[in-house]
Amino acid sequence: MSALIYSSNASKLEPAFDPSEARTMAGRFIASTTFAKGTIIGQITAAGATQGQFKPYASGNTDGSQVAVGIVTYDFVTDANGNVILGPAGSAADLGRGNNPTAEFYYKGAFYQTELTGLDATAISSFKAREFGITGVGNGKVLYIP
Repeated sequence: MSALIYSSNASKLEPAFDPSEARTMAGRFIASTTFAKGTIIGQITAAGATQGQFKPYASGNTDGSQVAVGIVTYDFVTDANGNVILGPAGSAADLGRGNNPTAEFYYKGAFYQTELTGLDATAISSFKAREFGITGVGNGKVLYIP
């Protein structure tokens, strides 16, 4: 039986323009969750075992993740222990990279809104972001996070 040693199945969100200005950092993410590139995330600030971890942003959340702080860079899933496995849901473990405790996300840059999941007016305000462009023209509006 063969084992996957390395694959390039991790799909990356690319900035709309000037990628040298985009900035990333890494963080721990909640367990047993699928994250698609472009997902808006918030950080859990409520006391408990998951405090400080990141999860999908939703303006109705009450655990701190109702404040948008970043955008997921790659498709990945987290296992029951919170380990990150790059690639879409159902991917085989990538033994070349291993299971990482953290995943990368953008906190600054310009991104096409059509490539973002979970973006709403509250997230735009949380990011202190600006929008420009026209919906439906070219790739649509761009979100710039300073």
